[in-house]
Amino acid sequence: MLTIGVILIIVSILLIIYSLYSLRHIKQKNEYVLEYNRQLDNQTKELQKEYQKAVENISKIKDEMLIADEDYRDIKKEVSVATKELIDTRNHLNDIQNNISKTIDNQKEMSQKAFENYCQVLEKQYDEYEEEYDMYKDALETAYSNRQLELLREMNEVQEELNQIKATRDATRQAITREKEIEQKLSFYCLQISEADLKDIAVLETVAPKLSKPRILYMLIWQTFFRTPMTNLCNNIIGAKTKSGIYKITNIKTKECYIGQAVDLASRWKDHAKFGLRIDTPAGNQLYKAMIEFGIWNFSWEVLEEVPPAQLNEKEVYYIDLYDSKNFGYNQTKGNK
Repeated sequence: MLTIGVILIIVSILLIIYSLYSLRHIKQKNEYVLEYNRQLDNQTKELQKEYQKAVENISKIKDEMLIADEDYRDIKKEVSVATKELIDTRNHLNDIQNNISKTIDNQKEMSQKAFENYCQVLEKQYDEYEEEYDMYKDALETAYSNRQLELLREMNEVQEELNQIKATRDATRQAITREKEIEQKLSFYCLQISEADLKDIAVLETVAPKLSKPRILYMLIWQTFFRTPMTNLCNNIIGAKTKSGIYKITNIKTKECYIGQAVDLASRWKDHAKFGLRIDTPAGNQLYKAMIEFGIWNFSWEVLEEVPPAQLNEKEVYYIDLYDSKNFGYNQTKGNK
């Protein structure tokens, strides 16, 4: 038990010693802690001062940053506006460039088309000019040929007129010569009716006033006494063929004449003879009136000129004027024109 007590005492002493030592040590530590706390307080104060300065600086910096931020926002807005304007300007420039490119392309295309159209127009004009030239050339050649033909035709017409004038002159000379021949050869140019036939005709004509239809009597006289002599006269002077021309019938008692035209001379003379015998005689005709008065056997028949039907009117006018048969003959007009 003693041992345990001793041990306990010893332990207690040890504990006391340890406690004293610990206390001392703790005191030292407290002093150290206090010193350290003082230093910490000083540092804290310094730090607080520095912190306060830092806070003040930060506040200033913050204010400056706010100002800078406002400036930045303004600059950012200006940059944004400028950027937008730049983008708009760039887009506008792109649009302008595109429009210019399109315009250039369109102008180029239009110019190409215009050039092609102009070339086509030139080719068409060239073809038209060439065609017009060919037509003009053909027209000139045709006109030249036509003019040659016209001149040739005019020359032929002039020659024909000269031939007609010459023929008319020759026919006129022959007519003048024939007048003397007629006086010497009345038997050739006049109807040959015997004295006995003339007496019979005179007797028959005394019956005519008693007839209601005297035409039958005059037809009998024509067929019996005049048809054959008239046919012989036509054959002797005109010939057997049908001829057209200008003729003259002359009263050998008074020398008055009648100028006429016919496409069939023989047929026309026979009509004159019938009219001169009161067969369907037209009223008011001076030639037939004279034939009835003097007798158709006292008239000479002659062909002045044989001419084609186209020249009958012109020639008739010429011979009526030559013999002045309107004023000193049986023509009632100056002829057909």
